[in-house]
Amino acid sequence: MKTAKLCLGIISIILSMMTNLYSCTLSISEMANEMGTHIGALGMVSSFFFLCAGIVGIAARSSKGGAVATTLLYVIAMLISGVGSFQADILFFFAIMFLCFAIVFFISIFTQKYSKPLQKV
Repeated sequence: MKTAKLCLGIISIILSMMTNLYSCTLSISEMANEMGTHIGALGMVSSFFFLCAGIVGIAARSSKGGAVATTLLYVIAMLISGVGSFQADILFFFAIMFLCFAIVFFISIFTQKYSKPLQKV
């Protein structure tokens, strides 16, 4: 499970850069066309949470608290993308992707064997 969490963390970092790039271009397009929507901004914010989840997922892949924090970051990113998905189909795709990653980390909370902290005697 640690290897899967490492792979998902790396994929999250790479995909967050791609989603941020897409959201930036979408935001510039919105400004140029004077659309008045904020889909690009929502995408950039969810991309930030996606990046944070990837970093935390890699750094704390062997701790239960890290898995909980990563799951929460993915869920927050999913909710932010879900808000804008009513106006853009690509944000709906991002939200589904965040949900899948959150499910993997949520399952790892209960299935992965974590070492117990050392106790002073």
